[in-house]
Amino acid sequence: MTRRTTNQPDRASHNLASKQVRAKAQSAGTPTRGPVPRRGAMNRRPRVAASGARASRPLRALVCAPAMPEFDRESGSKRVYDFILFFREAGWEVTFASRHTIGRPGRYVRLLEKAGGVVRPAQGDDISELVRYGGFDLALLAFWHIGELYTPLLRALSPRTKIVVDSVDLHFVRNARFTFVQPADGATPRLIEPSTGAEIVRELNAYAAADAVLAVSDDEARLVNSLLGDQANASVVPDGEDLRLSRRSFGARKGMMFVGNFRHAPNVDAIAYLCRDILPRLPKSVLKAHPLS
Repeated sequence: MTRRTTNQPDRASHNLASKQVRAKAQSAGTPTRGPVPRRGAMNRRPRVAASGARASRPLRALVCAPAMPEFDRESGSKRVYDFILFFREAGWEVTFASRHTIGRPGRYVRLLEKAGGVVRPAQGDDISELVRYGGFDLALLAFWHIGELYTPLLRALSPRTKIVVDSVDLHFVRNARFTFVQPADGATPRLIEPSTGAEIVRELNAYAAADAVLAVSDDEARLVNSLLGDQANASVVPDGEDLRLSRRSFGARKGMMFVGNFRHAPNVDAIAYLCRDILPRLPKSVLKAHPLS
């Protein structure tokens, strides 16, 4: 499993989101007041001074991801959904655009609209009209390949929009580790194919082209910054979960459950490792009392 948790997800995420929002707004000539509010503090609505005779308006964010944020099914989607809620609760107007959809997106469209967002699913590779008329102050692009796709268009059509690429996880690091993992049969680990280098270059270029990069850990942020040199722009916003504590005592609990999105290869590898290398070492009495689901 590659899921990360933190004991104080709201505070860490809000503080870093606040830092990014203030920095981007200030560099765009936008006055800001204090930190991004915590949940429930939606009464304070930040506004920007409009040019000419136009009245001031709320700050506007464009959030883009490969697909609809299935926040109840996978960690990366939950991360995107949390950012949308953070923006809304800070008083921002939010438009969410997905490149494509998986299955029926209606449920997630309704939930995002209920949160106050404008939802544009399955926009494909060209979001020119959305960018041209959106007047966005900030664009948050989830995953490097979405950054690579949409950053040139945003720079050309809306140069005042600040661009933040959320790495979610560093793909070139994950792919390298997957290649070098020791095979279960004891065979010699594979080597990275030379063709992989082109994708690594594309990923790093997507980070360098952004105004800021978000990473899930200190290690990944440091790695990005060390590779980008003078273009270093990465900060940490860890994943987090807001889960109620169970009222059931530990002794009254039974069973084991593995939760993971199996479209994500590391999760498939994790459950295979659990079943192959961990479960056989457990006493049969434990497995009988606590079967795996």
